[in-house]
Amino acid sequence: KNSDIEALFDVICKSLKNEKALIVFDRTDLLEDSDEGNEFPMLLSVLFRETRNVRVLLTARETLGIPSIGGHVEHYYRLGPLTFANSVRLFASLCPYMHTPADRKRLFNKMVANMDEAELLPTDPGISSTVRKQFELIGNGIPSNIEKAAFTISKDVLMSLLSGVSH
Repeated sequence: KNSDIEALFDVICKSLKNEKALIVFDRTDLLEDSDEGNEFPMLLSVLFRETRNVRVLLTARETLGIPSIGGHVEHYYRLGPLTFANSVRLFASLCPYMHTPADRKRLFNKMVANMDEAELLPTDPGISSTVRKQFELIGNGIPSNIEKAAFTISKDVLMSLLSGVSH
């Protein structure tokens, strides 16, 4: 298994040797405490050493905590929560009960009925109690929490959001 991964990675490095590319590794924090997680910094080091114009974007809750990888330094940028409108959009796009663009638009229009609150963050003053409750229900603007909420919400609770009944 390990030799298969090394061979695949060798092909990737050779293919990208003189190419300009951005590689995105999403949710790398899921690798923590795994064999893959322990090998990941080495994989990045080889990638940086064997390619010229490859940039890497990692998403995670925390930094890798490694001062230098293959001569490259980690630049950490903490993102804040999404606005209410963007939270609803992400939730609607991930929720398995929202099958069509029309379903997603209907949910968005129902939840984001007051455009004055669309660009508010969960901690902003002036957010109504209804929107605050909805924000909490769909993950408080944090993408990983929104994803979890989208996949764990019951159909009944979702239907109450569509009918305008606050939960």
